[in-house]
Amino acid sequence: MQPRYGLPPDPIALGGDLRRAVAGDVSVTQRLRGRALAARGSGAAPRVVWHRDAATDAVLLELRAADAAGLLYRVTCALDEAGAQVRAARISTLGGDVVDAFYLVGGWPPDDERARLEATVLAAV
Repeated sequence: MQPRYGLPPDPIALGGDLRRAVAGDVSVTQRLRGRALAARGSGAAPRVVWHRDAATDAVLLELRAADAAGLLYRVTCALDEAGAQVRAARISTLGGDVVDAFYLVGGWPPDDERARLEATVLAAV
């Protein structure tokens, strides 16, 4: 099977990477973050947009950013570690950009809580 874009991975290198990851020798998250940082273009800076009235029983946190390998994984891990409860999510990739909407359980958070969650999400990008 041929990839749609680019070249297929080297099977020997890929096999070695998978064996090291399974053995715990390589942090998959760190590798994905490094790869994303290396591929980061000069697009617009990532940003978080809050929507207060988009749902009746949740608050909508919307992330707009350049797409990158492992981005959704990093963002959802960051939200989980920050203690946010995600009721639902709508994930959209538009060309090289994402518009990911996370419906957070609860009412409108205070300013400091919104700032903390926003900083956590942006740090994961």
